[in-house]
Amino acid sequence: VLEESWGSERKKVSSLVKRYSLGKERVLQSLSGREAAEGLTFRENDVALLVSEGLSNREIADRLFLSENTVKFYLKSIFQKLGVSSRRDVKKILLLR
Repeated sequence: VLEESWGSERKKVSSLVKRYSLGKERVLQSLSGREAAEGLTFRENDVALLVSEGLSNREIADRLFLSENTVKFYLKSIFQKLGVSSRRDVKKILLLR
């Protein structure tokens, strides 16, 4: 019985988390005064912009106060969302917008 009632609560929590994430991204973008590349989160956009400036993963991590592994995680997501396979392709896409 407890598991059944928890299932509906889990759906509510999941929905709230999604709404929060979307709202947070919109607020961060409006505060920064710039728009993220199509489909990228605010943080992914930050990483993509630094990639387009030619920074290494270590340099990006230091600049954004992230671990190098987190930068790699963001890069994988950026490549997937933009449908590219190289840092050079990321730069091309960002220059076109």
